[in-house]
Amino acid sequence: MKRARAAAVLTLIGGLIVGAAAPASASFPEQRRVAFVRYDGADFRVIRMRPNGLDERKVVRASGGIGYYAATMSPDGRRVVISVGDGSQFDLFVKRLGGKTKQITDTPARSEFSPVWSPDGRSIVFMETDSTTYSAIVRRNRDGTGRREIDRNVDGFLLFPSVSPDGKRVLFSAPHASAPTRGPAADYDLVTKKLDGTGRRWLTSDDSQNQIAGDWSPDGDRVAFLIEALLKPGPIGSVAPAVAAPVFRGALPLQPVYSMRSDGGGRRLITEKRGIVGRVLYTPDGERVMVSRFTSDSLDLYSTPVRGGVLKRLTETFETYNLFDLFDVLSG
Repeated sequence: MKRARAAAVLTLIGGLIVGAAAPASASFPEQRRVAFVRYDGADFRVIRMRPNGLDERKVVRASGGIGYYAATMSPDGRRVVISVGDGSQFDLFVKRLGGKTKQITDTPARSEFSPVWSPDGRSIVFMETDSTTYSAIVRRNRDGTGRREIDRNVDGFLLFPSVSPDGKRVLFSAPHASAPTRGPAADYDLVTKKLDGTGRRWLTSDDSQNQIAGDWSPDGDRVAFLIEALLKPGPIGSVAPAVAAPVFRGALPLQPVYSMRSDGGGRRLITEKRGIVGRVLYTPDGERVMVSRFTSDSLDLYSTPVRGGVLKRLTETFETYNLFDLFDVLSG
């Protein structure tokens, strides 16, 4: 993104009104809220809410060709990191609730997606890519300094990083060596690696399915993830601000969500429903997982108990996207 463009984006974000602050309840302090992106075909918004779906509050809103593609709340609940772009290039911004916005990447030749916080809130881990087949999992200090590459791949995306609760390892999805390069037919499995870039370990190995969007349980003992059909009918393959409303096509496949031990064993099914896409997140208490799911007219957030049960709808919107991370839809 050119510096003039970046300055305009920064001004736009920094000048937006943050939802009125209110005392957090004892049951749901600010650091236990979750952030997500909402797109209604005209504007992108970052919303924060309690994990039970209550008390939505707008963080920022963008329009005029600028879009938000992922948002994650910091562990202390005081900041949100957002992937911001114009449909062709994306940078990361950190918004302090009730305060200023800081751009932490300015990389005209590359884009940054899927940012997540380290448990201590001092650094941010994200996926970096360019117009070739290069992709990397990268770590930066929350002020944008100290770029450190954790993993790199020249033959496909490295997807959906998640930092372990002890801050020592990062979980992400990567294409196996035998898999094709980019595209919906790629074979993705779950990998962990130390934050210093050593100690790569494959947790899954399956030639017939994509295993993506993993998240650590709050105690670090398990990871939850989505098994995605290799042929993705899904939504439109690109979500751009010019799109009037989400478009749906074809029969949505069953998309199971599983959990397993952090060593790759003990797999168990959490839920299996049609139309689940994007990042899987544990609730802060570790009792439920949250997902995005397509219906006939929208894409809303749901949660379900970690040991299986009924899906609870957290957002109810019409012709609107509600996601923790839009990258899975963008690359569909």
